[in-house]
Amino acid sequence: MAKKRVVVIYPGKYPSSKEIGQTLPMGPLAVLTYLKNKGINVEFFDARHKDVSELNLDNVILVGLNAFTGGQITQAVDIAKTVRDKNPSIPLVWGGIHSSLYPKQTIQSKYVDMIVVGEGEETIYELVKALENKTPLNDIKGLLWKEKNGDIHINESRPLLDIENLPFTDFSLLGDLGKYNLDWVSIGSSRGCPHRCTFCFEVAFYKFKWRSKSAIKTVDEIQDTIRKVHPKNIFFNDDLFFVNKKRVEDICQEIIKRGLNKECCFGGNCRLDYLARYEDEFLQLLKDANFKYLNFGGESGSQKILNYVKKDLKIEETLKAAEKLKKFDFIPTISFVIGTPLEKREDLMETVKLVDSLMKIDPRANLILFIFNPYPGTPMYEEAIKSGFKEPDSFEGWGQYAMFNDAFKLPWLGKDDQEVVQCVSNCMELISTHSRPKWEWDPIFILRYVAKSFLISSAKIRWKYKFFEYPLEILTVERLYNRKLYR
Repeated sequence: MAKKRVVVIYPGKYPSSKEIGQTLPMGPLAVLTYLKNKGINVEFFDARHKDVSELNLDNVILVGLNAFTGGQITQAVDIAKTVRDKNPSIPLVWGGIHSSLYPKQTIQSKYVDMIVVGEGEETIYELVKALENKTPLNDIKGLLWKEKNGDIHINESRPLLDIENLPFTDFSLLGDLGKYNLDWVSIGSSRGCPHRCTFCFEVAFYKFKWRSKSAIKTVDEIQDTIRKVHPKNIFFNDDLFFVNKKRVEDICQEIIKRGLNKECCFGGNCRLDYLARYEDEFLQLLKDANFKYLNFGGESGSQKILNYVKKDLKIEETLKAAEKLKKFDFIPTISFVIGTPLEKREDLMETVKLVDSLMKIDPRANLILFIFNPYPGTPMYEEAIKSGFKEPDSFEGWGQYAMFNDAFKLPWLGKDDQEVVQCVSNCMELISTHSRPKWEWDPIFILRYVAKSFLISSAKIRWKYKFFEYPLEILTVERLYNRKLYR
């Protein structure tokens, strides 16, 4: 008899409008690689590339699903429905950030049997062995599960992993790599963040704990990734890559020593206050190692709001960091969060003013204005609830939730302020558009192209004159095309 398989499905809509060039699903790959190294028979199914009706569910011990908050949940639930219809005896096991932050609500769904809470590698391995051996699930740490009669069990939490011993990503699990965008490949060299930003889900997920792989292990993984997939760029998708400066120095020196800086460019997440303090010698070392892309959270141009969200950052540090980034020719992405409960119109306009200053320092900088999204388990979530925020009342309801781009769900803002916040965010996104799509002789494409061109022109005028009231043209056209015009 064939050995039973674990099937992990990456949600998507098939046929996708983007048949090639999809991002690599690094989260599912990490779990599947771990299981495969433990001798488990695994299969990856990318629903962006194949119709889920083609899925073979014979001899499957469980189906794993993961979805980000928002529309991906709807896609994943639709897949779960198909799996249940085809073989109702297969357990549907969910993981990831949303399920981990909302486990009690998520488990209520009839398309959720079990939830792996937190880091998933060890928990799902123990779950597979328990299902294979038909042993009780009660002692599996990090598992929340539901019996057939509906009784729910919440097991003990699982301690954080020792990530130094995790295996390198097995890209062969993806099958045809030609369907993916290999210009950018991500590597995780650490997990967690020691900082205290009150809006960030890391507070709830990792509890301020930061762990890292050694410099040698990290560079070994870089070398392995380059050998396997030959990326143009490797991005460290760590929550905060630069926590330990000495480790980063060691990584850069080892990259240079092995000549990997000639193979591809690198990027990672940093903090503006870190960057402002770094000496030129360290920044030159980053440059020599071929680091090119650095991401930051600027959060606000209002010092009042920065203090409120406990960012531990000064406006002058943001500007000083921007000057250094320009000096060493790094390409930064700096994101801001607008629409927080304490923010007033004048705070918002201070953020707009800071964005203008950053654009003047370096016009190449990628600047993003996210609209505040309350995360459960964070201090600001409780404040948002007290201020009238109403979360969806079901797991499926979160599929209709617009993450980081919907000011109209923020009840502490009046209608006029909601429109202004929405307009500021949308205008920034439009004027930051650096490329145009390849022309197609298709009526829908032409209509969208014309509409996008109109929106970009309108956004530039509004931004120049700081007129964000009555954004009828932006909101109307955006709603008409269901937010797909310029994304």
